[in-house]
Amino acid sequence: MANAIILSPELEGGLQVLLSAKNKQQINEYFLESFNTRNDNEISEDFINKVIEEIEVDEERATAMISSCQQYIRLILYHGIEKVLFSDDFNVKLKKLVVNIVGHHLPSWRKSVIDSQPHLPYLEEINWRIDMKTASDLISSIQIPSCIVSLKVRDDNDQQNPVHNVQFELSKETLSTVLDGLGNIRNQLSALNR
Repeated sequence: MANAIILSPELEGGLQVLLSAKNKQQINEYFLESFNTRNDNEISEDFINKVIEEIEVDEERATAMISSCQQYIRLILYHGIEKVLFSDDFNVKLKKLVVNIVGHHLPSWRKSVIDSQPHLPYLEEINWRIDMKTASDLISSIQIPSCIVSLKVRDDNDQQNPVHNVQFELSKETLSTVLDGLGNIRNQLSALNR
């Protein structure tokens, strides 16, 4: 397979420790915990001790197993499950189980990763109305229509106040310029989607 990634012997060796697990549920829990801790600088002592106690391996093998699970998850998230391959001599039953477990969780893990990334605010709602000025310091500004635009913008990076309301006024000329600019954006996006 082109652009395939074959797991290193060290990574596969760490995953082989999973053969000591008592059941599939235990392996599933180790992958869930590994996903939740994949970006930590150090593996938590609690996680290591849990693995040592449950599958009766030494600290070095427990750490290697956790580290391998985390690396495998990162590879799968970045490259896709179909491009990350085990070597031919890896345990077939364990390979099938690992691929099934990770494949089952992959959609929710990808969503979680995407949701946790910082991103730009997005438009949630737009409202507008036409106003006629009936009073002004300048006599020439009276009875000139203008457009009042109200945008509701959501910024999930702002935990205190994620929804912001932005309101602004546009004259006929300014509205024409804005619409021309939006039309250009639409045309460029359409050209890219072909």
